[in-house]
Amino acid sequence: MPLYTHDRCVVGPTAFFGRQLLLRNVGKGLELGRSFALIGGPKTGRTSVLAMLIAALNERRVRQPKALRLTPVWVDVASLPSLASATWVPELWKRVEAALTDPYVLGANPVPRLPKNAFDGKKDPWQAFRELAAEFWHQTTGRSSWSRYVFIIDNVDELVLRRQYKALHELGKLLADTGPEAPMGAVFAGGRFLCEYIGGEDVPMHALRPVFLSSLTDADAEAMIHLGFPEMTPQDRASIKAGTGCHPYLLCRLLAELERLGSSVELDSALQAVRGDAQNVFNRTWQELDLNRQVAVRGMYAAPEHALMQFLIADGGQVAIRRAQKELGIKPLKELGEMLHYEGIVEQSLTHDQPVLSAGCGLWNSWYTDRVNR
Repeated sequence: MPLYTHDRCVVGPTAFFGRQLLLRNVGKGLELGRSFALIGGPKTGRTSVLAMLIAALNERRVRQPKALRLTPVWVDVASLPSLASATWVPELWKRVEAALTDPYVLGANPVPRLPKNAFDGKKDPWQAFRELAAEFWHQTTGRSSWSRYVFIIDNVDELVLRRQYKALHELGKLLADTGPEAPMGAVFAGGRFLCEYIGGEDVPMHALRPVFLSSLTDADAEAMIHLGFPEMTPQDRASIKAGTGCHPYLLCRLLAELERLGSSVELDSALQAVRGDAQNVFNRTWQELDLNRQVAVRGMYAAPEHALMQFLIADGGQVAIRRAQKELGIKPLKELGEMLHYEGIVEQSLTHDQPVLSAGCGLWNSWYTDRVNR
């Protein structure tokens, strides 16, 4: 069986690398009733992080049976047949009910008897959701099956892109409810669209705490390489990290190709083989930079995110945000620097408490430069 899985969500210590501090912090936050926005670019591992969170919550229920029980409710917005409230809200309740009546949660307790067709004829499906939740907890209170639940919702960008602000508003209100029938917390995963939405004014999801995914740390990248190539030379490891920028998908895809070739030295051949898959990721990343605006990407009228990206590539080293703002004559750039960071194409660190950026992903830098110069 191949060691490196790059074409689907992964769970487990031998398939999932890094993000351990993030997972601990988010898991502890859910226990305290907090909610998070997990922000990352295409193929930065959002779905795998959510899957790891679900596994950790389920394991916690077994290892700490006397602790507050938290049941994860998984929803992938991109897989829903419709986002209309009359369809989406009943589907959301179905996911909650299925999670809370799972045999591992319910045990030997009877399944609560809830009214059938509770959403039929209701003008406000969200109120029907609340009524069902209240009745469910009324019937389970005092039993060993009693449990709070947390939403784990992927691809929330779809709600923003389709202007489903009513759904986002109602989800925010639901998270603000304090009764035991309300969700204990939530993790909403998305990209730039979700990040900019929750950063807006008068948004009911302002309580979501943003958590940014990005490229892997150097230590995590080294651990991933060492798994399959423990005797790889330091020079080859450095070349792999420089080419991929430690982007989780690009790194895993390249290592999978090296594994297929059966050699740790055919780096040029492997890099050429992964360019097609890398281009698919980069096209999606470009769309998040462009936001369908068809903005200028070169010259004095270039959009700020493109101006910053090109400045970082041209510099080739570590660039303080303050210096970039001064030399480009554009401010503020802090949020755009964060965006390039969580897209996985720019590394960010702190020097004297000031953000410092560097464009360290060779594959992206080459592709992006060619795209801009067309």
